[in-house]
Amino acid sequence: HPDRDSLLLVADITAEGAMSATRYTVHNLSAGGMMAQGQHPLAVDSRVSLTLRNIGAIQGRVAWAEEGRYG
Repeated sequence: HPDRDSLLLVADITAEGAMSATRYTVHNLSAGGMMAQGQHPLAVDSRVSLTLRNIGAIQGRVAWAEEGRYG
């Protein structure tokens, strides 16, 4: 996809209802979404907040989950 940047960033993601953030690796990022990979499961349709260095805090929703990857 031409508007999606492939990269490798670290994001601290807090799932709705969680007490603390968990670290995930962000593999791509676009204006409409991102793909992150991590060991802690995120439920589809759950609300999340995440912090990306040089970007700041972002609110979102998990649209899909597959084998430890989330979008």
